[in-house]
Amino acid sequence: MLTADLVRVRRRGARLYPAFLRGDAFDKLLPLAELLIDSFARCEGASVDELHAAVGEIAGAERDRVRVGGLVKLLEDSCEIDTGNGADAERVRDAVFREAASRRRGLGLRERFDRDEAVRHAAQQLELPAHDIERLLFADLPGAQTITRFPRTTATALLHRYNLALAQGVLLRATRVVLDLQPASASRYRELLRAIRFRRLMADISGDGSSGYQIVLDGPMSLFESTQRYGLQLALFLPVVVAGEGWTLTADVVWGKSKTKLSMVLTSDDGLVSHYRGGAGELEEVTALEAAFTRQEGDWEIGRDAGIFELKGKGVFMPDLVFRNRRTGATVYLEAFGYWNREAVFHRVELLEHGFDGRFLLAVSRKLRVSPEIAGDDFPGRILVYTGSIPVHAVRRALDDITA
Repeated sequence: MLTADLVRVRRRGARLYPAFLRGDAFDKLLPLAELLIDSFARCEGASVDELHAAVGEIAGAERDRVRVGGLVKLLEDSCEIDTGNGADAERVRDAVFREAASRRRGLGLRERFDRDEAVRHAAQQLELPAHDIERLLFADLPGAQTITRFPRTTATALLHRYNLALAQGVLLRATRVVLDLQPASASRYRELLRAIRFRRLMADISGDGSSGYQIVLDGPMSLFESTQRYGLQLALFLPVVVAGEGWTLTADVVWGKSKTKLSMVLTSDDGLVSHYRGGAGELEEVTALEAAFTRQEGDWEIGRDAGIFELKGKGVFMPDLVFRNRRTGATVYLEAFGYWNREAVFHRVELLEHGFDGRFLLAVSRKLRVSPEIAGDDFPGRILVYTGSIPVHAVRRALDDITA
């Protein structure tokens, strides 16, 4: 993800335009992108400081430092870096510094401190070779960490990734995002809704599958807490949007030190290319519940094909799981609410009380401080508060109770 100083935009009136690479500007940067990729590949197994020195020579010869810095940031983010020597480094430093302090206290006025001798004695205490002491002494510093793997890419893919990262950088400053979707396949809708759930985004969805949906997402700048974390999740949702056709995204943002209110509009005609390859992911608590439930015997079976529910004039939602009773044919849906979705829980309760004619389990994390008593007599099921993971035995009891 690009940092704020690397996000290049243009402003025209109240609109903000990411400075995308297009046409000749795109083509002219291809050789530089190839050179940077080659430098990263050659630094596999080297330290971060050595990598920075290598790409620093390339960046120093370029006039547009912001563009180069953005490309370097994206490549570095893709690297796998070994950070596993932290504990060893602290232990080695402690031994070396103690030995050095002890020797300094014993020096006479004209005696010189022998660093190598202090290191050798510390190595003996730690039962390590002296050359390992030198290697481990500051191994936990970021610059000393080792690049263990650099995933190969192409210059074209890197520049497309850069264009997408510019738009993602703007979304980090959003207060509200509106996504308008033209009619698409059911699988496309499920992919988007699943991604919203996986990223734990707060969304208000309206419309229907035949005419298209409108998805209104809260932006990170509209929240009182978890702004950075939520903003990252919103930015990571963008590649899923870009991977399809027939969409328009409008983001209200606050920009710059003065927090000027501006807007950014993107469409599927802008030529953005997504690196998303499918598989939006699932909430950990939902995946764990499905696995645990499947291992147990009983009348209930669990599935993912819960469908999309369109309550006319009220909203749209997609449960995470569906339970079907093999003996009675009863069906119960489950939706899980985890981090930063407290208001969404109240909205879902209201929606289910005024328009859903099936049976429902709402699994709510205790972190959201929501009581099961918020559900009124019209709620078609039960609210199950969980800590950490959704307890399978509590789910089974609730299924039997609400279908009795």
